[in-house]
Amino acid sequence: MPTYWNALLAAVEGQPNDFAMGYFRAIWHYWHHTHCSGLVDDDEFLMSLCRISHERWKRAKAFIFDGDKCFYIGEDGLWHQKRAFEEWQKAKERYDVAVARSQKANNVRWSETRVRKAINGH
Repeated sequence: MPTYWNALLAAVEGQPNDFAMGYFRAIWHYWHHTHCSGLVDDDEFLMSLCRISHERWKRAKAFIFDGDKCFYIGEDGLWHQKRAFEEWQKAKERYDVAVARSQKANNVRWSETRVRKAINGH
């Protein structure tokens, strides 16, 4: 997961540390566990994920799941983080290109091996 520290720190500037860590944990989970497919809109789950106390959750949720700067609700009813989603798409595209190149190189290698074996009578 690429981390854009300036953007992350700017987003949480002036917020309590537990809100900042909650936001970071939500982004981390969104990337590593859901592969940017979304976080369920369930207060108990989100509060636990962010490790924010019950007493502070209402205010923390208003910051982290604000519907704009941090997380927003998508058409699928799940919470998304715009930049993480965009970066996931870019990373997936790079991965798919690398896999295709690798498969092509592998196919060339193995076809050359088959030709050599045919020539040598193996």
